[in-house]
Amino acid sequence: MFYPLLTWVLDRLGRGDLLDAAIPTALVMATSMTLGMSIWMAIRRHSWRFILEMGAAMYLSSSCSRRTGRACSPGTACSWSATS
Repeated sequence: MFYPLLTWVLDRLGRGDLLDAAIPTALVMATSMTLGMSIWMAIRRHSWRFILEMGAAMYLSSSCSRRTGRACSPGTACSWSATS
């Protein structure tokens, strides 16, 4: 939702290279998806507890895939010591 806007702004500032690395891109993407979904959940009158839980899950899954080099499977816990 906000990712295209950010890339446009960074390109206009001549700093489009900031998103070339995987970690900044993943963090920006997780933030963009979390903001958009949080706004929609608030409009749909979900409780703040569930909105925060969804946001934490977005960043936790992003962190897990960066540490292990692979995505977490649905319904399973991330193994922080796993190797690729």
